[in-house]
Amino acid sequence: MKQSPADRRLHALAATLGALLLAFLIVPLVQLSWVSPLAILELFTVPEVREALILTFSCAAAAATIGLVFAGALGYWLAKRPVWISRILLPLIDIPLLIPHPVAGIALLLLLARPGLLNRLLESLHLSPGSGSLLGTPAAIIAAMVFVSAPYQVQVCRQAFAGLDPAYALRARTLGAGPWRTLLQIELPLVRRNLLGGAAVALARSASEFGAILVVAYFPRTLPVLIYERFSNEGLDAVRPLAALMIIAGLLLQGVLHYLQPNEALEHA
Repeated sequence: MKQSPADRRLHALAATLGALLLAFLIVPLVQLSWVSPLAILELFTVPEVREALILTFSCAAAAATIGLVFAGALGYWLAKRPVWISRILLPLIDIPLLIPHPVAGIALLLLLARPGLLNRLLESLHLSPGSGSLLGTPAAIIAAMVFVSAPYQVQVCRQAFAGLDPAYALRARTLGAGPWRTLLQIELPLVRRNLLGGAAVALARSASEFGAILVVAYFPRTLPVLIYERFSNEGLDAVRPLAALMIIAGLLLQGVLHYLQPNEALEHA
């Protein structure tokens, strides 16, 4: 359809405003990551960086996996319930996304600093030091990561299951499949890419978490905490290679997320 002069002016204005936003978002990241590739490679020879890298992404992977199981279960349940239940529960579930993350860390502090069922369970799995407190342990880091990323996974899982055509499950049930078989053989394969995409976002969000982790586990240090410490003690130039490493990791995870997006989502993107 031929565009009128008014259409062209509107599109030009939208493109200009969009370009300004893109520049605001991208230029600082490019400037920050504009470092020598050798400087980034040298990071892998520094023991504290290697330890922080392994700790960060192993804990983030654990948090994303925990979220996939528990958020997947909650999202599935919400998708099968009347809409009014989601309207009540989802705002409560989203609270960790809306509060300052140091506040989230302080809330977790009350849970992790006291002996309780969670502490005893993790002690039995040898994930706690046995002092009655989980503070300053990988378990505390994982808890902080789950707290700030699982709400997003609940949303993704609920939307994925709610978007399924009920005819698939109905046909399976009429052919004699029970609820578990229907879930495992019909519904989960149909939403697999959605769930894995949500887990990839949760992994990226967990790996970048700083505020909540700073409260519950300054040590052992994750990469964001190490970046903050080096910036405070040594200045901007000392942290640019580390920051570039985090940006590269984010780009790689974004590539994974793009691959995992369902084809129909890409067509409408």
